[in-house]
Parts: sequence; C-alpha cells; structure tokens
Amino acid sequence: MRIIKAQERSSIAIPLSDLMGEDGQLNLRADLIGRGLVEVKQSKFDLRLQINGLVGRLPLNSRVGLDIGPKFPVSNLNRMVYASNQQLENPFGTERPYEDAVSEDYLPVPLVRTFTAVLKSLVTGGLLKRYQRQQVDGPPKSRVDFNKTQQKYWSKLKPTMAVVEYYEFGHDNLPNQCLRFAAEKALAISRGNPHLSGCIGDLATSLRQLSRVSRRDAYTLRRDLVAVREVVPAWRSDYHRALQQAIKIIGAVNVSLNTAEKGLALESFIISLDDVFEGYVRSVLGELPDFGFGRVATLDGNKKRHQLPFFVDNNKYKIKPDLIVKDSRGAFIIGDAKYKKKPSEEDRYQIVSHALAYGVKKAILIYPKSPSSQQSGLVRLGKIGQESGIEVFEFYYDLSNDMKVSDQQLRLAIQNLA
Repeated sequence: MRIIKAQERSSIAIPLSDLMGEDGQLNLRADLIGRGLVEVKQSKFDLRLQINGLVGRLPLNSRVGLDIGPKFPVSNLNRMVYASNQQLENPFGTERPYEDAVSEDYLPVPLVRTFTAVLKSLVTGGLLKRYQRQQVDGPPKSRVDFNKTQQKYWSKLKPTMAVVEYYEFGHDNLPNQCLRFAAEKALAISRGNPHLSGCIGDLATSLRQLSRVSRRDAYTLRRDLVAVREVVPAWRSDYHRALQQAIKIIGAVNVSLNTAEKGLALESFIISLDDVFEGYVRSVLGELPDFGFGRVATLDGNKKRHQLPFFVDNNKYKIKPDLIVKDSRGAFIIGDAKYKKKPSEEDRYQIVSHALAYGVKKAILIYPKSPSSQQSGLVRLGKIGQESGIEVFEFYYDLSNDMKVSDQQLRLAIQNLA
C-alpha cells in the first residue's frame, strides 16, 4: 500500500488513478464513508480530500492510504491521548510502524494491546517446545555426569548418589519464559490503565497457558534476552513477532503515537482530536484547587446523570455541556471544548443556552490556539442580559507550547472566573 503523508484539518489532492476502479467508479473503502473522517470533492484531474480532526493511518482502499499527523508536537499528542481517557479504536484493523520514544511517563498502550492479541493467537496455536537439559541428584542411572558426581558425591564416599543429566522436550524454555515475564508485566500495567482494561482477560488466559513455564527473575532474564530470538526456528514468525514486542515491554520502552517510516509494527489507531481535546481539557480542570466552598469538581455534561432539562416546564430535551464546574454551592461555570479552527456564532448561542439552563453567571468556550492567531489565553466577549446576566469568555489553549504551562494558564483562568 502506498502511504501519503498528510495533516489533520487540511486538504490534500489524490490522483484520480489512485481512487478510481477499473469500472470508473470511486473506489473508497465502504467502511470509510459516513464516518465523518474525510470529505471528498472531485475536480477534473484529481480528488481533493478534506481531512477532519483526526490522527492516524487511514486506508482509502487496498492501494493507497493516508498517514495523518497532528499540527502540534507529537509529544503533546501523547500527553493528551493518555490523559483524556478516551478509548483508542482501530476501526479498520490496520497496523503501522511505531518509533521508540522518550517520555516522562510510561505510555505503552499500542505495544501492550498488540502484544496481547499476538500472544493470544500464539498460545491458541501452540507454544514452542524445545529440548532442555535437566539435572537431578539421585541413584546412579544412565547419563551420569561423572565429573560432577565425583566432585559432589563419590569423593565424599557416597557411592549410591550421582548427578544425572537428561534432556526433556517441553514448554519450559527461554522464549516462553520471556513471554511469561512480559505477559505478567503487561497485565500489571493493564490493571491500572483505562485504555488497556480490555486486555486483562486475554492476558490472564494466556498466562494460564504459560503456567508450567518457569518464572525467571528480571536480572537473569534480561541477561539472556540477547540470544532469545536465536533459539526460535525461522519459520515461527509468530514467535519472532511476539518476542520482539515482549522485549520492548520487559525493557519498558515507550512508543510514540507519531507516524513513522519504520519501527515496530503495532495496532494502528484512529484518534479523534475532537474527543481527545474535550477529554483532556476536562482532565486538566479536574485538578482545580478549593476556592473556599469545598471540593471543586469538573463533570462531563454528556453523561446522562449530569444533564438538566432544556426547558423548565418539560423534559423533552436535555442540556449536554462538555464541562460543568461546581463546588458545594452547585455549578458556577459551564464550558464547552471545541477542537476547531475558529469559533462560530452557533458555539456562542449554544453555551449561553447551557448557562441559562444551569443558572450560572459565567460560560466559557475553549479552543486550540491557531498558530496564525494573535489571540491567546482568556478573552472576555461580553455580558448578556442586565442584572443577572451571563458573562461569556473564550480561552485559546496553546497546543504547541509546553502543556504544563498551558494547563496552569487554563486552571488559573477558571480560578479567576470563580
């Protein structure tokens, strides 16, 4: 498949020859249509694809695909994705290369998810068996190691004891010990990570299949990892792939969500920046300080239990703001987070109606800062109504900046509004 580099929220021209079938009909994956990922516009010589707010590898058909990257640093994308707790989806069942990354946090979601699936398939198909040398002490039998027996027993006048060595054909070998160690580590990681909760059952099942394999200590296992793939037959490509991933997990290697030319082939995710930005803003505002009226909470108004009726005299429609900031007094700020190039009048009308329904005096719209825009941080738009009016604000979050700085600026802006 030919891969074309692209950026989110951009337009790209694709030659008609890449997207037209032999019958002259548009040849796009059927499961791509209607997802809101791209929009197609046709001209005389090419098709122009308008890419919406998404990142990842997007297969257009069997011949061509897009590697869509963010317009801001990928290190910030990694931080946003994992902090937002949004589920990572692979709707097209594709893989792509990942490059190793350096990060403050261990963020191995693509690695663990792919390893879980590969290991499940491997143990179902059959674990590798090898002849392993065994050594026991007991009465003399065939295959006596005379040198060790002489040193240990016969020189001490114990003629009825010997050191006996033999070979046993079984699963307890270095490759399987490596897989067991990596699976145990992956399971421990999955139990504390909402992105990996779906891996827990499969990893536990695989570990039951590996229960007869010896558990190695970390030091001696890491010492032997250099040679682990050399003892696996070349035709066991499933083992070579699983071990490649297992070694990364054992070594606590990070992988970046950035597109890469080469690297470890792992599950490919389509990341909705609309959902990730909203979830990330909510996580940032989940760490607000106490303003003197008890614990401050930032709730998700998209969840049914936090919604209020739009009208005061019936429950036909519900209000669903992205952000409900409240303390012991109740809600005091309503907000929406929008991953878009610029604000719209519809956004402002919507947030005002949300604020009216919740009875708050302040409403805020949060957008990513455009590189070409001079607006940054908190901007006051104005007040609607008279005595009990609603003040409306916008906040422009700089995704190209150090996100810890931007996070603190957003928290401080909400604190000042409170």
